[in-house]
Amino acid sequence: MRPYHVLPAILSLLLSSQVAGQTTASAIPEKNTALSPAMEAALRDKLQTLFRTVCSKDEFSGAYLVAKGDSIISEAACGEASKRYRVANTLSTRFNVASVGKMFTAVGIGQLAEAGRLSYADPISKYVDASWLSPEVAKKITIGQLLSHTSGLGDIFNDKFFNSPYRQLVSLQNLDGYKAFTRDARPEFTPGSNYLYSNIGMLLLGVIIEKVSGKYYDDYVRQHVFHAAGMLSTDTYVRDEGTENLATGYLSLPASKTIKENTLLIPVRGGPYGAAYSTVHDLQRFANALRADKLLKPVTRQLFWQDHTGGRADKGSYGYGFELSSGKLGQVVGHSGQFPGIYSKLEMYRDAGYTVVVLSNYEPGVLPLAGRIAAVLEIVAGQ
Repeated sequence: MRPYHVLPAILSLLLSSQVAGQTTASAIPEKNTALSPAMEAALRDKLQTLFRTVCSKDEFSGAYLVAKGDSIISEAACGEASKRYRVANTLSTRFNVASVGKMFTAVGIGQLAEAGRLSYADPISKYVDASWLSPEVAKKITIGQLLSHTSGLGDIFNDKFFNSPYRQLVSLQNLDGYKAFTRDARPEFTPGSNYLYSNIGMLLLGVIIEKVSGKYYDDYVRQHVFHAAGMLSTDTYVRDEGTENLATGYLSLPASKTIKENTLLIPVRGGPYGAAYSTVHDLQRFANALRADKLLKPVTRQLFWQDHTGGRADKGSYGYGFELSSGKLGQVVGHSGQFPGIYSKLEMYRDAGYTVVVLSNYEPGVLPLAGRIAAVLEIVAGQ
């Protein structure tokens, strides 16, 4: 699941003459500084106008939320969770979050490191046996390199995966069904020397969580991440088990001017690489729990929220399981996600205190909503 990054040209178009990152650090709004009533009203009005516009044009289907601290500034939903049955999207609709779920895996690894049960410098051969990956390969890769996508391992979602009976394999609770797609993997460069976004790497982090904790990956993140953060509408749901309120993803087919469900194009069950289902409110709870030290200690959070790629990451920088960027409102951490019929993003503004959640059962399009919201925030809140 590839992350989606907002193109600099798009942001420049939306910001006109206001260029991100040119403001000095002293001008960055403090996260504890409340917005004036007039500024909050102006921000809410611009966000709602933007949302009504993209919904009216059918450019977006899903839900969004913008908050400062615990206070929600604006939220709304539009479109349909199921076009087949004409079920509307709501703020409680569970959307597939794609690679946003990589943060859940990273948090699990961080918790086990805090407990002294593993080290980021450990070679993964300590936890991953030959049924998963060649020992010669595994001994050269560290846990930290998996977290930062600097292992050199590539993507699991390739022709071999989609041309196999993967649907049956990945619906199992354990991860063993993935072994056929990892054991022959080889790094594309010397581990640690470059950056390559890797779903195999994140999958192996899930294997390590299982090995160290003695729990299934799903059970571990449910107990130690979702429930710990109060995310009771979030899980790696199996799509064909009849879970209520799951949105179906849709792809646009311009040539035939039709849409297509993504049902046969995405994994049946989420995993360490992502594809869990969540809501905008649950992802706000996740962000708040991180900030309140309920999931990770401050020293771990600081480690995860600094670049570990040497500036090599695509369109920005990457920490340990978190995408990183900066602009007029200071540092932004979080993750994006994109898969056929899915677009998701969680952004936490560390300095300014905002949380932005965008979940969609459409693909992102030319001007993704999260990028437009970021532009509005920088224009209004950055004054």
